Amino acid sequence: LAACHLAARPEFAADCARLAREAPGHWQIVLVLAARVARAERGATAADELIGGASIDDFRRERSPTAADWSCALLAGMQLLEIGVDAVRQRDRTRAIATRVAGWLAASLPVVPADGGVAARQRALAGDVLARLSDPRRQLLEVDAMRFAHVPAGAFWMGDQDSDDAPLHRNETLDCDYWIAEAPVSVAQFAEFVTASGHTGHDADALRPPANRPVVNVSWHDARAFCAWLNEHWRQRLPAGWIVSLPSEPEWKKAARGGLQIPRAIRLESIAQGFAASDAPLQDNPLPKRSYPWGDDQEEERANVEMSIGDTSTPGIFSGGQSPYGCEDLAGNVWEWTRSLWGTDWKPDFGYPYDANDRLRENPGAPDKVSRVVRGGSWLDHRDDARCGIRSRYRPGFRLVSLGFRVVLRSSPVLPL
Repeated sequence: LAACHLAARPEFAADCARLAREAPGHWQIVLVLAARVARAERGATAADELIGGASIDDFRRERSPTAADWSCALLAGMQLLEIGVDAVRQRDRTRAIATRVAGWLAASLPVVPADGGVAARQRALAGDVLARLSDPRRQLLEVDAMRFAHVPAGAFWMGDQDSDDAPLHRNETLDCDYWIAEAPVSVAQFAEFVTASGHTGHDADALRPPANRPVVNVSWHDARAFCAWLNEHWRQRLPAGWIVSLPSEPEWKKAARGGLQIPRAIRLESIAQGFAASDAPLQDNPLPKRSYPWGDDQEEERANVEMSIGDTSTPGIFSGGQSPYGCEDLAGNVWEWTRSLWGTDWKPDFGYPYDANDRLRENPGAPDKVSRVVRGGSWLDHRDDARCGIRSRYRPGFRLVSLGFRVVLRSSPVLPL
Protein backbone atom coordinates (compact mmCIF):
# COMPACT_ATOMS: atom_id res chain seq x y z
CA LEU A 1 0.00 0.00 0.00
CA ALA A 2 2.81 2.39 0.81
CA ALA A 3 4.47 1.62 -2.54
CA CYS A 4 1.22 2.15 -4.43
CA HIS A 5 0.63 5.45 -2.61
CA LEU A 6 4.14 6.70 -3.45
CA ALA A 7 3.97 5.59 -7.09
CA ALA A 8 0.74 7.54 -7.60
CA ARG A 9 2.13 10.83 -6.30
CA PRO A 10 3.19 13.50 -8.82
CA GLU A 11 6.36 14.03 -6.78
CA PHE A 12 7.23 10.32 -6.88
CA ALA A 13 10.86 10.69 -7.97
CA ALA A 14 11.61 13.44 -5.47
CA ASP A 15 9.85 11.51 -2.70
CA CYS A 16 12.03 8.45 -3.38
CA ALA A 17 15.23 10.48 -3.10
CA ARG A 18 14.10 12.24 0.07
CA LEU A 19 12.95 9.08 1.86
CA ALA A 20 16.02 7.13 0.80
CA ARG A 21 18.34 9.73 2.29
CA GLU A 22 16.32 9.95 5.50
CA ALA A 23 16.33 6.19 6.17
CA PRO A 24 17.50 3.96 3.31
CA GLY A 25 17.14 0.72 5.25
CA HIS A 26 13.62 1.54 6.40
CA TRP A 27 12.36 2.37 2.90
CA GLN A 28 14.32 -0.14 0.84
CA ILE A 29 11.51 -2.63 0.18
CA VAL A 30 8.88 0.07 -0.35
CA LEU A 31 10.92 2.16 -2.77
CA VAL A 32 11.96 -0.84 -4.84
CA LEU A 33 8.39 -2.10 -5.13
CA ALA A 34 7.12 1.41 -5.88
CA ALA A 35 9.38 1.60 -8.92
CA ARG A 36 7.73 -1.49 -10.38
CA VAL A 37 4.27 -0.11 -9.69
CA ALA A 38 5.23 3.15 -11.39
CA ARG A 39 6.42 1.27 -14.50
CA ALA A 40 9.52 1.82 -16.61
CA GLU A 41 9.55 5.55 -17.41
CA ARG A 42 8.57 6.95 -14.01
CA GLY A 43 10.36 4.20 -12.09
CA ALA A 44 13.61 4.82 -13.92
CA THR A 45 13.21 8.55 -13.33
CA ALA A 46 13.03 7.83 -9.61
CA ALA A 47 16.21 5.76 -9.86
CA ASP A 48 17.91 8.64 -11.65
CA GLU A 49 16.80 11.04 -8.94
CA LEU A 50 18.46 8.79 -6.34
CA ILE A 51 21.86 9.42 -7.98
CA GLY A 52 21.12 13.10 -8.56
CA GLY A 53 20.70 12.59 -12.31
CA ALA A 54 24.50 12.62 -12.69
CA SER A 55 27.18 10.15 -13.65
CA ILE A 56 29.59 9.24 -10.88
CA ASP A 57 32.36 11.19 -12.61
CA ASP A 58 30.23 14.35 -12.83
CA PHE A 59 29.12 13.96 -9.22
CA ARG A 60 32.70 13.63 -8.02
CA ARG A 61 33.60 16.92 -9.64
CA GLU A 62 31.27 18.58 -7.13
CA ARG A 63 31.98 16.52 -4.01
CA SER A 64 32.96 13.08 -2.72
CA PRO A 65 30.10 10.60 -2.36
CA THR A 66 29.10 9.60 1.17
CA ALA A 67 27.73 6.30 2.46
CA ALA A 68 24.24 7.72 1.94
CA ASP A 69 25.02 8.43 -1.72
CA TRP A 70 26.29 4.89 -2.27
CA SER A 71 23.21 3.46 -0.51
CA CYS A 72 20.97 5.50 -2.80
CA ALA A 73 22.83 4.19 -5.83
CA LEU A 74 22.23 0.62 -4.69
CA LEU A 75 18.53 1.39 -4.22
CA ALA A 76 18.47 2.87 -7.71
CA GLY A 77 19.94 -0.32 -9.14
CA MET A 78 17.43 -2.45 -7.26
CA GLN A 79 14.60 -0.28 -8.57
CA LEU A 80 15.74 -0.83 -12.14
CA LEU A 81 15.88 -4.59 -11.61
CA GLU A 82 12.40 -4.53 -10.11
CA ILE A 83 11.09 -2.69 -13.16
CA GLY A 84 12.82 -5.25 -15.38
CA VAL A 85 16.06 -4.94 -17.31
CA ASP A 86 14.35 -5.63 -20.65
CA ALA A 87 11.79 -2.89 -20.04
CA VAL A 88 14.49 -0.42 -19.04
CA ARG A 89 16.53 -1.15 -22.17
CA GLN A 90 13.65 -0.47 -24.55
CA ARG A 91 13.96 3.33 -24.33
CA ASP A 92 17.02 5.50 -24.93
CA ARG A 93 16.35 7.61 -21.85
CA THR A 94 15.89 4.74 -19.41
CA ARG A 95 18.82 2.88 -20.95
CA ALA A 96 21.00 5.93 -20.30
CA ILE A 97 19.78 6.01 -16.69
CA ALA A 98 20.72 2.34 -16.27
CA THR A 99 24.21 3.10 -17.61
CA ARG A 100 24.63 5.93 -15.09
CA VAL A 101 23.45 3.75 -12.22
CA ALA A 102 25.80 0.93 -13.29
CA GLY A 103 28.68 3.41 -13.23
CA TRP A 104 27.78 4.37 -9.67
CA LEU A 105 27.57 0.75 -8.56
CA ALA A 106 30.94 -0.13 -10.11
CA ALA A 107 32.52 2.87 -8.39
CA SER A 108 31.02 1.90 -5.03
CA LEU A 109 32.57 -1.56 -4.88
CA PRO A 110 36.06 -0.70 -3.58
CA VAL A 111 34.99 2.08 -1.17
CA VAL A 112 35.17 0.79 2.41
CA PRO A 113 33.34 2.40 5.37
CA ALA A 114 36.51 4.14 6.58
CA ASP A 115 36.56 6.04 3.27
CA GLY A 116 32.86 6.89 3.26
CA GLY A 117 31.63 3.64 1.73
CA VAL A 118 29.16 1.00 2.86
CA ALA A 119 29.62 -2.39 4.53
CA ALA A 120 30.99 -5.37 2.62
CA ARG A 121 27.61 -7.12 2.42
CA GLN A 122 26.11 -4.04 0.78
CA ARG A 123 28.99 -3.78 -1.67
CA ALA A 124 28.61 -7.46 -2.52
CA LEU A 125 24.90 -6.89 -3.20
CA ALA A 126 25.84 -3.95 -5.41
CA GLY A 127 28.09 -6.30 -7.36
CA ASP A 128 25.22 -8.75 -7.90
CA VAL A 129 22.88 -5.96 -9.03
CA LEU A 130 25.61 -4.73 -11.36
CA ALA A 131 25.91 -8.18 -12.93
CA ARG A 132 22.28 -8.00 -14.02
CA LEU A 133 22.34 -4.37 -15.14
CA SER A 134 25.52 -4.91 -17.23
CA ASP A 135 28.83 -4.64 -15.44
CA PRO A 136 31.11 -2.14 -17.22
CA ARG A 137 34.18 -4.10 -16.03
CA ARG A 138 34.62 -6.15 -19.19
CA GLN A 139 37.74 -7.80 -17.74
CA LEU A 140 35.42 -9.85 -15.54
CA LEU A 141 32.95 -10.79 -18.26
CA GLU A 142 34.94 -11.50 -21.41
CA VAL A 143 37.87 -13.86 -21.86
CA ASP A 144 39.65 -11.55 -24.28
CA ALA A 145 39.43 -8.68 -21.78
CA MET A 146 40.99 -10.63 -18.89
CA ARG A 147 43.77 -8.67 -17.21
CA PHE A 148 47.04 -10.16 -16.04
CA ALA A 149 49.51 -8.85 -13.48
CA HIS A 150 53.20 -8.86 -14.34
CA VAL A 151 55.42 -10.77 -11.88
CA PRO A 152 59.13 -10.18 -12.57
CA ALA A 153 61.70 -12.94 -12.04
CA GLY A 154 63.50 -13.07 -8.72
CA ALA A 155 63.71 -14.74 -5.33
CA PHE A 156 60.84 -14.79 -2.82
CA TRP A 157 59.91 -16.34 0.50
CA MET A 158 57.81 -19.48 0.26
CA GLY A 159 56.16 -21.56 2.96
CA ASP A 160 54.86 -20.74 6.40
CA GLN A 161 56.89 -20.19 9.55
CA ASP A 162 54.41 -22.25 11.59
CA SER A 163 54.34 -25.25 9.23
CA ASP A 164 56.36 -28.45 9.57
CA ASP A 165 55.28 -29.76 6.15
CA ALA A 166 55.89 -26.48 4.29
CA PRO A 167 58.53 -24.53 6.25
CA LEU A 168 59.39 -20.96 5.35
CA HIS A 169 62.30 -20.85 2.91
CA ARG A 170 63.88 -18.54 0.37
CA ASN A 171 63.01 -19.81 -3.09
CA GLU A 172 65.25 -18.88 -6.02
CA THR A 173 64.07 -21.51 -8.51
CA LEU A 174 61.27 -19.43 -10.03
CA ASP A 175 63.70 -17.68 -12.33
CA CYS A 176 61.51 -16.26 -15.10
CA ASP A 177 58.87 -13.56 -15.49
CA TYR A 178 55.23 -14.61 -15.71
CA TRP A 179 51.77 -13.06 -15.76
CA ILE A 180 48.99 -14.13 -13.42
CA ALA A 181 45.32 -13.30 -13.82
CA GLU A 182 44.21 -10.27 -11.86
CA ALA A 183 41.10 -12.14 -10.68
CA PRO A 184 39.74 -15.68 -10.61
CA VAL A 185 38.01 -16.90 -13.76
CA SER A 186 34.42 -15.64 -13.65
CA VAL A 187 31.09 -17.34 -14.30
CA ALA A 188 30.76 -15.36 -17.55
CA GLN A 189 34.22 -16.36 -18.74
CA PHE A 190 33.66 -20.02 -17.92
CA ALA A 191 30.30 -19.87 -19.73
CA GLU A 192 32.06 -18.39 -22.77
CA PHE A 193 34.46 -21.34 -22.71
CA VAL A 194 31.64 -23.88 -22.39
CA THR A 195 29.74 -22.34 -25.30
CA ALA A 196 32.76 -21.97 -27.58
CA SER A 197 34.37 -25.34 -26.86
CA GLY A 198 31.34 -27.55 -26.35
CA HIS A 199 32.81 -28.67 -23.03
CA THR A 200 30.57 -31.14 -21.19
CA GLY A 201 30.72 -32.83 -17.84
CA HIS A 202 30.87 -29.65 -15.79
CA ASP A 203 28.38 -29.07 -12.99
CA ALA A 204 25.41 -26.99 -14.17
CA ASP A 205 25.53 -25.14 -10.84
CA ALA A 206 28.82 -23.58 -11.95
CA LEU A 207 26.95 -21.31 -14.37
CA ARG A 208 24.13 -20.21 -12.04
CA PRO A 209 25.70 -17.45 -9.88
CA PRO A 210 25.90 -13.83 -11.09
CA ALA A 211 28.13 -13.51 -14.14
CA ASN A 212 30.78 -11.31 -12.51
CA ARG A 213 31.48 -13.63 -9.58
CA PRO A 214 34.27 -16.25 -9.58
CA VAL A 215 33.14 -19.55 -11.04
CA VAL A 216 32.91 -22.35 -8.45
CA ASN A 217 31.85 -25.99 -8.46
CA VAL A 218 34.61 -26.65 -10.99
CA SER A 219 36.93 -29.62 -10.85
CA TRP A 220 40.65 -29.54 -11.63
CA HIS A 221 39.75 -31.22 -14.91
CA ASP A 222 37.29 -28.42 -15.74
CA ALA A 223 40.01 -25.85 -15.02
CA ARG A 224 42.50 -27.83 -17.10
CA ALA A 225 40.06 -27.91 -20.03
CA PHE A 226 39.58 -24.13 -19.77
CA CYS A 227 43.35 -23.62 -20.00
CA ALA A 228 43.63 -25.94 -23.03
CA TRP A 229 40.84 -24.07 -24.80
CA LEU A 230 42.34 -20.66 -23.98
CA ASN A 231 45.70 -21.81 -25.35
CA GLU A 232 44.04 -22.63 -28.63
CA HIS A 233 41.87 -19.51 -28.59
CA TRP A 234 44.93 -17.26 -28.10
CA ARG A 235 47.40 -19.30 -30.14
CA GLN A 236 48.07 -16.55 -32.69
CA ARG A 237 48.27 -13.79 -30.09
CA LEU A 238 50.41 -15.25 -27.31
CA PRO A 239 54.12 -14.43 -27.34
CA ALA A 240 56.17 -17.18 -28.99
CA GLY A 241 56.69 -20.13 -26.66
CA TRP A 242 54.17 -18.96 -24.08
CA ILE A 243 51.43 -21.10 -22.61
CA VAL A 244 48.25 -20.70 -20.53
CA SER A 245 48.26 -22.84 -17.40
CA LEU A 246 47.02 -23.14 -13.88
CA PRO A 247 49.58 -21.58 -11.53
CA SER A 248 52.05 -23.74 -9.69
CA GLU A 249 52.33 -23.31 -5.93
CA PRO A 250 55.40 -21.06 -6.26
CA GLU A 251 53.72 -18.90 -8.91
CA TRP A 252 50.61 -18.51 -6.79
CA LYS A 253 52.59 -17.88 -3.63
CA LYS A 254 54.91 -15.28 -5.11
CA ALA A 255 51.92 -13.47 -6.63
CA ALA A 256 50.35 -13.26 -3.17
CA ARG A 257 53.39 -12.34 -1.08
CA GLY A 258 55.63 -10.58 -3.58
CA GLY A 259 59.27 -11.22 -4.34
CA LEU A 260 62.21 -9.83 -2.42
CA GLN A 261 61.85 -6.98 -4.89
CA ILE A 262 58.56 -5.79 -6.34
CA PRO A 263 57.66 -3.30 -9.11
CA ARG A 264 57.36 0.35 -8.21
CA ALA A 265 54.10 0.40 -10.17
CA ILE A 266 51.53 -2.34 -10.75
CA ARG A 267 51.35 -3.47 -14.37
CA LEU A 268 48.11 -4.99 -15.68
CA GLU A 269 47.63 -5.96 -19.32
CA SER A 270 45.27 -7.94 -21.53
CA ILE A 271 45.96 -10.17 -24.53
CA ALA A 272 45.37 -7.19 -26.83
CA GLN A 273 48.34 -5.40 -25.25
CA GLY A 274 50.65 -8.32 -25.83
CA PHE A 275 52.54 -8.88 -22.53
CA ALA A 276 55.74 -7.24 -23.71
CA ALA A 277 58.93 -7.58 -21.69
CA SER A 278 59.71 -4.73 -19.34
CA ASP A 279 62.68 -3.28 -17.51
CA ALA A 280 60.51 -1.19 -15.18
CA PRO A 281 62.30 -0.28 -11.94
CA LEU A 282 61.93 -2.48 -8.86
CA GLN A 283 62.04 -1.67 -5.17
CA ASP A 284 62.61 -3.71 -2.03
CA ASN A 285 59.50 -5.49 -0.76
CA PRO A 286 58.76 -3.89 2.64
CA LEU A 287 57.14 -7.12 3.87
CA PRO A 288 58.72 -10.02 1.96
CA LYS A 289 57.43 -12.59 4.50
CA ARG A 290 53.97 -11.06 4.86
CA SER A 291 51.18 -13.21 6.25
CA TYR A 292 48.50 -11.85 3.90
CA PRO A 293 48.72 -10.21 0.47
CA TRP A 294 48.23 -6.80 2.11
CA GLY A 295 50.48 -7.26 5.16
CA ASP A 296 50.52 -8.99 8.53
CA ASP A 297 47.34 -7.77 10.22
CA GLN A 298 43.95 -9.48 10.14
CA GLU A 299 41.62 -6.80 8.84
CA GLU A 300 37.93 -7.31 8.13
CA GLU A 301 37.74 -5.10 5.04
CA ARG A 302 40.52 -6.93 3.21
CA ALA A 303 39.02 -10.30 2.26
CA ASN A 304 35.78 -12.26 1.87
CA VAL A 305 36.25 -14.78 4.69
CA GLU A 306 34.47 -16.17 7.73
CA MET A 307 30.99 -15.97 6.17
CA SER A 308 31.18 -12.18 6.40
CA ILE A 309 29.18 -11.99 3.16
CA GLY A 310 27.75 -15.50 3.14
CA ASP A 311 28.73 -16.38 -0.43
CA THR A 312 31.25 -15.67 -3.13
CA SER A 313 31.50 -12.04 -4.24
CA THR A 314 32.55 -10.18 -7.34
CA PRO A 315 36.23 -9.19 -7.35
CA GLY A 316 36.96 -5.58 -6.53
CA ILE A 317 35.01 -5.10 -3.31
CA PHE A 318 38.14 -5.83 -1.23
CA SER A 319 40.61 -3.66 -3.13
CA GLY A 320 42.55 -3.16 0.12
CA GLY A 321 43.42 -6.85 -0.07
CA GLN A 322 45.32 -6.59 -3.34
CA SER A 323 48.67 -8.33 -3.61
CA PRO A 324 51.87 -6.37 -4.32
CA TYR A 325 51.32 -7.03 -8.04
CA GLY A 326 47.68 -5.89 -8.07
CA CYS A 327 45.93 -9.29 -7.92
CA GLU A 328 42.43 -9.37 -6.41
CA ASP A 329 41.10 -11.98 -3.98
CA LEU A 330 44.20 -14.12 -3.57
CA ALA A 331 43.05 -14.22 0.05
CA GLY A 332 39.50 -15.46 0.59
CA ASN A 333 36.52 -15.60 -1.75
CA VAL A 334 37.43 -18.96 -3.38
CA TRP A 335 40.08 -21.61 -2.95
CA GLU A 336 42.08 -21.83 -6.18
CA TRP A 337 43.33 -24.92 -7.98
CA THR A 338 47.05 -25.13 -8.76
CA ARG A 339 48.85 -27.58 -11.01
CA SER A 340 51.05 -28.75 -8.12
CA LEU A 341 50.68 -32.23 -6.63
CA TRP A 342 50.04 -32.90 -2.95
CA GLY A 343 49.96 -36.68 -2.66
CA THR A 344 47.57 -39.46 -1.72
CA ASP A 345 47.21 -38.90 2.03
CA TRP A 346 46.48 -36.06 4.44
CA LYS A 347 50.23 -35.54 4.85
CA PRO A 348 51.84 -34.22 1.64
CA ASP A 349 54.10 -36.54 -0.34
CA PHE A 350 55.88 -33.61 -1.94
CA GLY A 351 57.94 -31.66 0.56
CA TYR A 352 59.63 -28.29 0.74
CA PRO A 353 61.83 -26.63 -0.30
CA TYR A 354 59.93 -26.45 -3.57
CA ASP A 355 62.00 -26.71 -6.73
CA ALA A 356 60.03 -24.98 -9.49
CA ASN A 357 62.12 -26.86 -12.07
CA ASP A 358 61.03 -30.28 -10.77
CA ARG A 359 58.39 -31.18 -13.33
CA LEU A 360 57.42 -34.40 -11.52
CA ARG A 361 55.59 -32.49 -8.78
CA GLU A 362 53.45 -30.74 -11.41
CA ASN A 363 52.81 -33.79 -13.59
CA PRO A 364 49.47 -33.25 -15.40
CA GLY A 365 49.17 -36.98 -16.05
CA ALA A 366 49.14 -38.03 -12.39
CA PRO A 367 46.20 -40.31 -11.52
CA ASP A 368 43.08 -38.91 -9.89
CA LYS A 369 43.94 -40.54 -6.58
CA VAL A 370 46.72 -37.95 -6.22
CA SER A 371 45.40 -34.70 -4.78
CA ARG A 372 46.26 -31.27 -6.17
CA VAL A 373 47.20 -28.31 -4.01
CA VAL A 374 44.67 -25.49 -3.57
CA ARG A 375 45.48 -22.05 -2.22
CA GLY A 376 43.94 -18.91 -0.79
CA GLY A 377 41.11 -19.83 1.58
CA SER A 378 37.49 -18.97 0.84
CA TRP A 379 34.36 -17.18 2.00
CA LEU A 380 33.52 -20.24 4.12
CA ASP A 381 36.83 -20.45 5.95
CA HIS A 382 38.53 -18.81 8.90
CA ARG A 383 40.69 -15.78 8.22
CA ASP A 384 43.80 -17.77 9.19
CA ASP A 385 43.20 -20.03 6.19
CA ALA A 386 43.56 -17.03 3.88
CA ARG A 387 47.21 -16.52 4.80
CA CYS A 388 49.79 -16.62 2.02
CA GLY A 389 51.46 -19.69 3.55
CA ILE A 390 48.37 -21.89 3.96
CA ARG A 391 47.93 -24.80 1.57
CA SER A 392 45.24 -27.45 1.29
CA ARG A 393 44.37 -30.16 -1.21
CA TYR A 394 41.56 -31.86 -3.10
CA ARG A 395 41.42 -34.69 -5.56
CA PRO A 396 41.14 -33.51 -9.17
CA GLY A 397 37.52 -34.58 -9.62
CA PHE A 398 36.33 -32.76 -6.51
CA ARG A 399 33.92 -29.80 -6.73
CA LEU A 400 32.94 -27.30 -4.02
CA VAL A 401 30.89 -24.11 -3.69
CA SER A 402 34.09 -22.48 -2.47
CA LEU A 403 36.54 -23.79 -5.08
CA GLY A 404 37.52 -21.98 -8.29
CA PHE A 405 40.70 -21.09 -10.20
CA ARG A 406 42.75 -18.44 -11.97
CA VAL A 407 45.30 -18.85 -14.75
CA VAL A 408 48.88 -17.81 -15.53
CA LEU A 409 50.83 -17.07 -18.68
CA ARG A 410 54.49 -18.04 -18.77
CA SER A 411 57.23 -19.20 -21.08
CA SER A 412 59.32 -21.61 -19.04
CA PRO A 413 58.88 -25.36 -19.73
CA VAL A 414 55.46 -26.02 -18.24
CA LEU A 415 53.81 -29.23 -19.33
CA PRO A 416 50.53 -28.29 -21.10
CA LEU A 417 47.39 -28.57 -19.05
